[in-house]
Amino acid sequence: GRGVGTACVALETQVGTLNATIANGSLFVKEVDALTIGTVTVCALTASTTNIENTTGDLTVGCVTTSAQIFLTATGGDIVDGNGAARNVKTFGTATLFAGGSIGTPANPLDVDVNVLGLTANTGSIAIDAVS
Repeated sequence: GRGVGTACVALETQVGTLNATIANGSLFVKEVDALTIGTVTVCALTASTTNIENTTGDLTVGCVTTSAQIFLTATGGDIVDGNGAARNVKTFGTATLFAGGSIGTPANPLDVDVNVLGLTANTGSIAIDAVS
């Protein structure tokens, strides 16, 4: 397949937890409220994009893994660690995270293993544990 959604037309969801495996292609999801990412894996031989956005509430991240780009957006909330000390975000490419509030907490930082990392916490703090 060619993935789920497109940059122009994301798959709109209203679920509690998102789990997905994409064998080839990209993933574009837009959630209308708080969302927990269980496990999302995008395996692509070519450049791909994993873009998960929620418009209100927190984005709780279990594990997102891809070989290319990751965009995680919590417009009206925080991006929080949903799996303890395990990696939350892993890519050989670029990860860009935007939160209307905070990203991670001092007690439970977001664990990332990425090549390039972009972070914006609009009204809060950023707590990241970079692992490799």
